[in-house]
Amino acid sequence: FNAIWTLNSRRHFSTLFRVAGTCQRSYASNHKVKSSYSYNLVRGKTVKPLVVFYSRTGTTKKVGEALADLIQCDSEELIDTKKRTGPLGFLRSGRDAARNKLTVLEPLIHDPALYDVVALGTPVWSGLMSSPMRTYITINKSKFNGVAFFCTQGGNENRKLFDDMQALCGRSPVSVLALRASLVKNEEYNERLRQFAGALQTQSDANAATTSEDR
Repeated sequence: FNAIWTLNSRRHFSTLFRVAGTCQRSYASNHKVKSSYSYNLVRGKTVKPLVVFYSRTGTTKKVGEALADLIQCDSEELIDTKKRTGPLGFLRSGRDAARNKLTVLEPLIHDPALYDVVALGTPVWSGLMSSPMRTYITINKSKFNGVAFFCTQGGNENRKLFDDMQALCGRSPVSVLALRASLVKNEEYNERLRQFAGALQTQSDANAATTSEDR
């Protein structure tokens, strides 16, 4: 009897694990989350950066996904519940940014407190960060262990943007990257992205070494 119960229990739990794994993959896919399981853990903390970005037209998304692929780390795309497509969406977005307005985001997956550095990416709206990124930072700034900033823009209007992001985060970035939208469109940003990624990995490695020494 015990042998039969044990065999049935193993089959039961094996089925549960397979179902749980399928549900987790489906949930991540539906919420536009990219996950990498190659990172190491030190005292319960991941020793890899997290890439978080918002993109209205797809330009910042392209950079964010390329950065996450380059570093092989987790990424999360912020999804705004407010409609921002088309000419009216463009005007509404610029107005919201100029007024420092917050918005409502769809539920998030990753906890930024578990990462050494969070790379925050946003398009430039009226010389400032997008409302979805402002919302994300406002909600999560107390959880950041380190930050880096990147943006995509039509002109050269990033100086005020990065100052604004630094002030809101309450900490200095380990690195910043500003890219013209035309460079992203023409795939002429790879070298600068590699340099930015290198700064993130260096910071993450340093944090991991410090944590290991404290054990």
